[in-house]
Amino acid sequence: MDGVEILKETALQESRIFKRVLGESARRTKAGKAFGKGVKEEAFAEDPTKTCVFCQRPGTGSQVDHAYPKSLGGDAEIGNAQLACRHCNPSKGNGIVPKSPPPGYKGQWPTPRLKAFEKLVKKSRGWK
Repeated sequence: MDGVEILKETALQESRIFKRVLGESARRTKAGKAFGKGVKEEAFAEDPTKTCVFCQRPGTGSQVDHAYPKSLGGDAEIGNAQLACRHCNPSKGNGIVPKSPPPGYKGQWPTPRLKAFEKLVKKSRGWK
């Protein structure tokens, strides 16, 4: 199974964020803005396990991250909100996936799922 197939299979089980970033129509009314309190509360309510979308560690998703970075025009709507841990969010910067794994992470990094996701997002946005 190649990276694209892995992503497609995983996306069916993943949050709405993957679907949104991969091209669903977006409301752009709050592009480049920080998340409001209500959006943050809704993001945490959607995932009571507080699992980081990147490293998949339960209980570590303490920050609400822009799936499509606000520095690149990502909006502050719930459709662009995802939970990330204190390591993965800053490691991601203005990219799509974190550049390094959290301390103590075991396994391949980036994961095949993250590699495939990053490749598709870059292609859909015309990035190299």
